Amino acid sequence: MKIKEPFLKFIEWSDPITLHENSIKTISEIEFTMDEIMFLSDLLKEHTLNIISDKKLDTAKQIANDLLKLQKNIALLLKGLQAHRNNLKDLLDETEVEYEKEAYKAQHYKLLYEAEEYTIQLKILKRQLFSLIKEMIKKNKQGRFLSK
Repeated sequence: MKIKEPFLKFIEWSDPITLHENSIKTISEIEFTMDEIMFLSDLLKEHTLNIISDKKLDTAKQIANDLLKLQKNIALLLKGLQAHRNNLKDLLDETEVEYEKEAYKAQHYKLLYEAEEYTIQLKILKRQLFSLIKEMIKKNKQGRFLSK
């Protein structure tokens, strides 16, 4: 999935504490997202036999591939966010230069936008995976009722 370039309105320079807290919060959310992806991957592996028997292997493979791509992209984003957080420290240690502040601000909001896009992609994948598993569980329950 391609991420669109964000349309940024005029954004005021926030104080360093707010920017730092914002970065810490986003890093925490991204780390949680990584945990969610691992959970979803494990869930998919756990239901592999049902997926194969219900002939939903292509759908499951697509979801697994999308989860893997998302995990790689989010890992890169996490590294970028951590470097960005460290750059704030460097920016504050030096004398303030207007173009550096603008570049930092643009990068800050681009990273936040990217994190939001990945969160949306994860929600879509979760819905697809849960729908697939829900459908399989319903079929299995119907099969058990019919065999009794």
